[in-house]
Amino acid sequence: MQRTLLFMALAAVAATASAANLRDMLAGKDWAAINQPPARLMRTLDNNHNLDCRLEHYAGGSTLDCVMRQPINVLGLGVEEFYLLHNANGERMLKLVSPAGVDAVRQAAQTHFPEARLVSTGKLQWKADLGGKRELRVSQRNDLAGELAYVHWTPVAANARKAGASIDTGALEGMIRARGHAPLRVCAVNAETGPSRCVAVPVGSDHYRIAGLHAGSYFAIGYGSRSNWHPAHAHQWSNCKPTPSNDCTNGILKALRVNPGEVVHAGLNHAFTQLPAALSQAPIGT
Repeated sequence: MQRTLLFMALAAVAATASAANLRDMLAGKDWAAINQPPARLMRTLDNNHNLDCRLEHYAGGSTLDCVMRQPINVLGLGVEEFYLLHNANGERMLKLVSPAGVDAVRQAAQTHFPEARLVSTGKLQWKADLGGKRELRVSQRNDLAGELAYVHWTPVAANARKAGASIDTGALEGMIRARGHAPLRVCAVNAETGPSRCVAVPVGSDHYRIAGLHAGSYFAIGYGSRSNWHPAHAHQWSNCKPTPSNDCTNGILKALRVNPGEVVHAGLNHAFTQLPAALSQAPIGT
C-alpha cells in the first residue's frame, strides 16, 4: 500500500514538472526543449492528460501537433494548440496558437520580449531577430487565431540537399487524397509576399511535385477546372470555430516552410469545398 501511494505521489510530481516545463517552453524560456526532436518531446508529454498530440514524419523533417483539452495561460494568453517542427534545413520552430487573436499575441510578444523589434514581413505577419540565429514570429491564422513562434536555426551539413531541389530552390511534393476525374492544378501558394507556383496533374495521378520554390512559407492547394472541391494540406484536426467574421468554414490550412536544397512533404489530406477568400482562386500566371 505504501509502495502504491509512493508511486502515485511520484507520478503526480512528474506530471506537475512536465506541465511546468511545457509552460516554460511555450513561454520561450527553454530553447533546449525547442531543439529536442519532436518524437522525444512527445515521449516527455505522454503523461500529460490535457494534450491530444500527433507525430508526423516527412521527407523534410518531422512535426508534433498538440491540441489542449483545456487552454493554459502562457504570457497572459489562453493557448489551445502548439506545434514543434524540425526541418532538415536546420529550422527548429515552436509555434503556439491563441484564440485571443493576432493583436493580443503581438502585444504579449512585445511585452515579454522587450528586446525584440517586430518588423512586418507581410499582411498580419511580423518577425524579430533575437540574436544567436533565433527569431520571434507573430502571424494570424485563417481562423483569426493568433500565432507566436520561436525559431532557432541550427547548422546543417553541406551535403544535406535533397534530390529534386537545387542550391537556390526547394520543392513541395506529396500524395493527393481521393480526387475527381477533372484536370487538376496543384499550387504552392506563397503565404507571405513572394511568388507562387502551380503544376498540372494528369487525370488519374495521385502524386504531385512542385519544384523551383524560393525560400518561403507555402500552402499546398488543388484547384479543379470544373469543381469547387479542393484537396489541400491541412491540420489533421481543427479547433476552428466558424463565425460570420472568419474564414475557416472547412478547416485550417497548414503553411509549410520551404528552403533552398529542401524537399518538403505536403500530402493533400483534407477536402475543402470553400477556401478562405484570399485563396479561393488559383494564382494567376503560374
